[in-house]
Amino acid sequence: MAKYLKSEEEILKDIHQMAKDLRPEDLIPYLEAAEDWEKNHRDEFDFVQDIDKPKETKSSK
Repeated sequence: MAKYLKSEEEILKDIHQMAKDLRPEDLIPYLEAAEDWEKNHRDEFDFVQDIDKPKETKSSK
């Protein structure tokens, strides 16, 4: 039977190598996707203001 699981040492070596190879440019698509997700998944209550205080208008000043 083939061995599918790597040892912890092999996994740590792989992670270390991937971290060395990672460049800031590689992260840009992920950051953009996170921003888009945040914009599209805002809750309707995210923009609730203090309703006890009436908004000041030009006529109420």
